[in-house]
Amino acid sequence: MLIKQFATKYNLSTDTVRYYEKEGLLHPHKQDNGYRVYDVTCEHTIKFILVLRQLSFTLQEIKQLLRAKANFKYLQSTNSTAILNKNHQH
Repeated sequence: MLIKQFATKYNLSTDTVRYYEKEGLLHPHKQDNGYRVYDVTCEHTIKFILVLRQLSFTLQEIKQLLRAKANFKYLQSTNSTAILNKNHQH
């Protein structure tokens, strides 16, 4: 979905959505024409951000949590691959 639809769906201004993107919280895909496309991953992320904002987390704290979440997913996939490779060799 495009930025206007995304912002409306989550009761945000398009400026807020752009700010979250500028701050590295959202990562929409950009089309050749420059339009941002917000996918399911962006939707999950904005829901997470909105819940944390309601709990009075700062944007800096949210950034840290999102980084930790991304690192955890990376480590999970890396460890899973390593374990699969190790088990496959035996």
